[in-house]
Amino acid sequence: MTNRAVDIAVIGGGAFGMWCAIAAAAAGAEVVLLEAGPTVFSGASATPVGALTPFPFARPDDPLAAYQAEALLTMAGAMDRLTAMSGIVTGYIPHGRLTPLRSAADRARAEAQVVEGKRRMPWGPRGRRSDWRISDSYRHSHLFAQDSFSAGWMSDSVSAQIDSAHYAEALEGAAEGLSPRLRLWLGCRISKIERTGPHWRLNASSTTVAARRVILASGWQSGALAAFAGFGAEVLAGPSAGIEAPEAPLRGAAAAADRPVKGQSALLALPHGRLPVYMPVVQAPRLFIVNHTASDPERRADVARIGVGATNEPGETDLGTDHGLDDVVASARALMPVLEEARVERRWAGIRPRPPGKLPRIGEVADAPGLWHASGGFKIGLALAHHAGMGVAAAALGIAPGTMLGPFGPAPALPAAFAPGTLR
Repeated sequence: MTNRAVDIAVIGGGAFGMWCAIAAAAAGAEVVLLEAGPTVFSGASATPVGALTPFPFARPDDPLAAYQAEALLTMAGAMDRLTAMSGIVTGYIPHGRLTPLRSAADRARAEAQVVEGKRRMPWGPRGRRSDWRISDSYRHSHLFAQDSFSAGWMSDSVSAQIDSAHYAEALEGAAEGLSPRLRLWLGCRISKIERTGPHWRLNASSTTVAARRVILASGWQSGALAAFAGFGAEVLAGPSAGIEAPEAPLRGAAAAADRPVKGQSALLALPHGRLPVYMPVVQAPRLFIVNHTASDPERRADVARIGVGATNEPGETDLGTDHGLDDVVASARALMPVLEEARVERRWAGIRPRPPGKLPRIGEVADAPGLWHASGGFKIGLALAHHAGMGVAAAALGIAPGTMLGPFGPAPALPAAFAPGTLR
């Protein structure tokens, strides 16, 4: 496809980028997706945890909380359609969340959170009325340390989980079904992005692509790519950003800088039968425990796989794991002693994108017609990806919100508050 013009080039094969590419191709566009890694989901999207939970508190006018609520409520339908299109189960399970409460102070905060949750999300997945409550008992409380639930339990029915490995397979399967209108190019590092007449021209691993529109969906590295195109921030654009050159820092508006935040997680293997197959996401301070046993019953083996995480390490980009992950695993075992029997099957680290402020980058880059951002989900990226990807793809193609995007339903509107108008 050297020198061939496509409608959209998507840079980044995580959840955001895959949804942008699939939604655009489903709408009839010719799309190429370029990913620097050897596979899709090479970055933070591959977390073994996959907890999808709403914000505990938010102002009534908080645009991100409202957008996340929309995404959580539309995710079940999007996953159903993705499975129908690909033939692969995504591991999405809307079984809610459970939080053990240690103290009266914990319970008071939880009671306020229940009130806030009922106000903001009165409905849950698949159109069911949501259930937010404080309880004094839980039928599987014997699985938890006795002192962890001294003040009871908080639960909600709007939270969910997803198995990132199955999710990636389903997205790849959907992409294959859209071929040849959609092509995935793996191992592609960007060496040049420039505007040439009506097109953006990308040089990537000895290949040149001309695209009418470019979507930057490479997570915390998206700022580096915008800078590379002349519209970004002061960031070091080296090989870790999927960019071949230059090695020197790229300078621009400080408002565009992405902040990498490292997260370490683990996948534990526990003998089958020690935990309920269907159980909610467990959340405690600085800890998630997610049982993926029911993610795909047809693949069920003799062991249950449990995702635990995650650390929160601002500014760190080293993908090695260390004592920080050991502490997370120890915390999970202290909360649920049954996990002492589990072996650590996989240690994982990824870099989350933390954009300026707390709003993700979802919109067209200022002063750069045809250059779009779809990144910055930070800790809630897996919950936002389908909603943001469909919205950005539709907006980039000039499709009005509410218009059907092939099999995926109506295109979401992009909140004006998210538009990266400061990226110059």
